Amino acid sequence: MTLADVIASTTWAEVKAALRWLFPHEMEQLPGYRQVFWELRQMKPEPDPMRISIELQLLASDDEDSTPEVVGRDGTLNQDLEGFKYLGKHANSEYGAEEVRWSLSLRPRRNWLGMKIESATLRMYPSPQIIAYCLNDMTFHGFSESENRAVSEELRRRVAEIEAMSQQERDEKLIPAEKVLADLKSKYGLRD
Repeated sequence: MTLADVIASTTWAEVKAALRWLFPHEMEQLPGYRQVFWELRQMKPEPDPMRISIELQLLASDDEDSTPEVVGRDGTLNQDLEGFKYLGKHANSEYGAEEVRWSLSLRPRRNWLGMKIESATLRMYPSPQIIAYCLNDMTFHGFSESENRAVSEELRRRVAEIEAMSQQERDEKLIPAEKVLADLKSKYGLRD
């Protein structure tokens, strides 16, 4: 079942109720969510090999509840990623054998519609909640696709800028990930 199938079989009233329950702090955004919902119902899906999964995100603090997160899966394993070898002790065989959890927030909405939804997600969440979680994720950067495109273009521009830097410029202007992580761990008392 694709996201388009789920949207076609669900009413706005059901999705609105799910949004109110799941995201009560975003009630002022309901008109934007409504607009996107109706746009999606009119759009033609573009088949996409990515699969939508809603999974509990384990939080660093034991006193916080885990929160559902929308992720994409396409069969790529963590060990297949170029940066896997730099994960230190996290680069173990168990983690390496897991599928990558891709962000979908900047994907074109036609592609979202053509993605299949993982069977575990379909069993765990009713259709209105699946749509609510997906709407929340796909509008993270804005309620229009032009806002999403602008964010994507800015990210591409920044990557190109970094790739064009000499090693000396990188050393002067960039902060190594290891230092950022160490600073965050120190500041927030995080464990490995």
